[in-house]
Amino acid sequence: MIRLIHLANYGSTNIGNGALIQGTERVVSEDFPCDIEWIPAAWDDYTFGHSTFDQQFVDLVNTHDGLWVNGAVALNGREYLRHTGSRLDLPLELWPEIKKPIIVHGISHRHWKGQAYHHLAQLRALVDHLTTHPLRRLAVRNDGTHAWLINLLDLNAAQAAKIKTIPDPALFVVPDNSRPYPELSADRPNILISLNDEDAETRYPDSETRGRIIRGLAKTAQTLYNELNTRIVLVPHYFDDFRMLSDFIEACSPDFAHQQVVSTGLLKVDAAGEFYGRYAQADLAISMRVHSMSPAIGMGVPVVPLVSQDRMWNFLREGDLADLAVDAFASDFSSKLLALARTALQEPDTLRQRLQQATARMRKQMKAFNQETATLFE
Repeated sequence: MIRLIHLANYGSTNIGNGALIQGTERVVSEDFPCDIEWIPAAWDDYTFGHSTFDQQFVDLVNTHDGLWVNGAVALNGREYLRHTGSRLDLPLELWPEIKKPIIVHGISHRHWKGQAYHHLAQLRALVDHLTTHPLRRLAVRNDGTHAWLINLLDLNAAQAAKIKTIPDPALFVVPDNSRPYPELSADRPNILISLNDEDAETRYPDSETRGRIIRGLAKTAQTLYNELNTRIVLVPHYFDDFRMLSDFIEACSPDFAHQQVVSTGLLKVDAAGEFYGRYAQADLAISMRVHSMSPAIGMGVPVVPLVSQDRMWNFLREGDLADLAVDAFASDFSSKLLALARTALQEPDTLRQRLQQATARMRKQMKAFNQETATLFE
């Protein structure tokens, strides 16, 4: 057995972090030739100043067999991340003191066009350390982070080749199918809708665009109910989404909102199996959030991504699934969304098979990377 410090957002109420944690531990445990004991280290404690990346953190890693860095958003350019320009904000001079393997396993970026990215020199130094040290591996998510990072740091081809790309670990979340979900109907098609109001001021060009998306989505949901007698379940993934959820209800007719729409609440990341268990039992997910889309794909749940960020398009292209998605900013997005949702509900088996095939391809890619990194622990 090896004992790995798993740096992940264990304290979070953003359930997507739960999918990342659970998916990561599942696939790595399956792919390594030995048993693994995962030692949680709450990354969000370091982000919010409850813990500090310092010598004590170095000693923690060195008393175990290695550090596994979860595939969360780590590259967001915040000004306070002064040591490395990333959420891996251990001072650069301390990185060489870690004598055990460090695996950065599919981190991602969330950085909007026109935003400043602070401490680029420090980020470049971190990337250099992770790609040249023999006991380090740096892999980013298959959501365009590789190309984005290369462009941001102006890396040459040789440097770029040392940064690997792996699938989003949240694809491999393990749903809890052992319990009933009272919000789901037993005799009607169930549609889960994940809204996304995160970074609203930069995600949406203006309030009118945001409002048009909400109205179009509400119109689509009501039409699907009228045609197919669907149950509509709103599934917020984080607190930001409640703003959009409220505006969605305002855009619905009073009788539809009052009688046909229900909502779930938030859960901590340790309840990811329970949260995604309802996805596994749904007939369709309309997904604005990344970690509504990718877990649905991984579980073979019919899904129509409603895309408002490049990261989702890039992931879908990698999986040869981009034709299943709708551009939230297109003038005719509502009609396209309705057409794809109808097809998904009426011909689910074809779509499920396609999602399963895409997931199998990405699982193979993940296994290859995991098995290569396992050699560092021999």
